[in-house]
Amino acid sequence: MAWLADGIGITPFLARAELLNHTNQQEIVLIWAVTTWTETFTADRLAVIAARHTGLTVHIVASTEEGQLTAQRLTRLTPLLVRESELFYCGSTSLRDAIVSGLKALWQSHRRVH
Repeated sequence: MAWLADGIGITPFLARAELLNHTNQQEIVLIWAVTTWTETFTADRLAVIAARHTGLTVHIVASTEEGQLTAQRLTRLTPLLVRESELFYCGSTSLRDAIVSGLKALWQSHRRVH
């Protein structure tokens, strides 16, 4: 499962991630897209959760320093096969549309977007 969040969209993910325990065997990749690193108000909290749940990988992409999140970068950041994963998205419609169309162009269409 891949979870993309931008800006304030991290809050729903945090609520779900804090419920993870040793019985959860899912591989989860969070890619948190922010404009600047100053927006990563909960990065420490995410690190604690990821340390507790070995199946959780967290990437933070700050567009002013690293450029806009793209489908190509998404496929490089996740060890999961995107086309075999479910994509959970919380954020702007424009970023979602760019990622989805980019994945289709890469023949990496996802199973489902939530």
